[in-house]
Amino acid sequence: MPEHVFKFTGQTKVDTYLIDLDSLLDEQRMYDEVMINKVRLAFEAIRSYADRFPFWQRHRWTGRPPTEERTLLAAFLVRQLFDLTFRETEGFMRMLTDYFRMDRVPDHSVLCRKNASPRWMTLWKRFHDFIMSSLPKRDPVIATDASGFSGRKRSWRETDHGLKVTQDWVKIHAAIEVDQFFVLSYRLTDSNVHDT
Repeated sequence: MPEHVFKFTGQTKVDTYLIDLDSLLDEQRMYDEVMINKVRLAFEAIRSYADRFPFWQRHRWTGRPPTEERTLLAAFLVRQLFDLTFRETEGFMRMLTDYFRMDRVPDHSVLCRKNASPRWMTLWKRFHDFIMSSLPKRDPVIATDASGFSGRKRSWRETDHGLKVTQDWVKIHAAIEVDQFFVLSYRLTDSNVHDT
């Protein structure tokens, strides 16, 4: 409970602390508003990113018109948000056609085919770079370390350094952001590979 909820009236008795219910309820209302609007805020973010992302889609002059890549991006992000199957994603997107301003909703088979295509993998990489470039820049503190694993009775710490290199240990190297304890990168190697 936050400290500013309690107001001190200046006396020295136990009952001098009065609970400020208005500020407590305000905080609860703010939390409830975020929790109630969590899905709506996620949908707004998806729509915003889909509108701002630069697509390089080429439209054919003949045949069936291709599905808009903006529509596919929105569908895949909704699928990821709710952990849906392709059929469930199709039904969900039919409900959200007006919200995402789509001309037509792609079939589940189209979603499945597009998700497996090399073109879409390239687009996902571009979208990831687009998201990363929009995040605020900061100076992280990164630490690296390694540890070994084996099926032996003696652990990595108990084994002599000279023996670690000659035996069949598996070593994992990790780069971790110190502030958030976020794993930035890791690599599994033989035991004779140095941290550098």
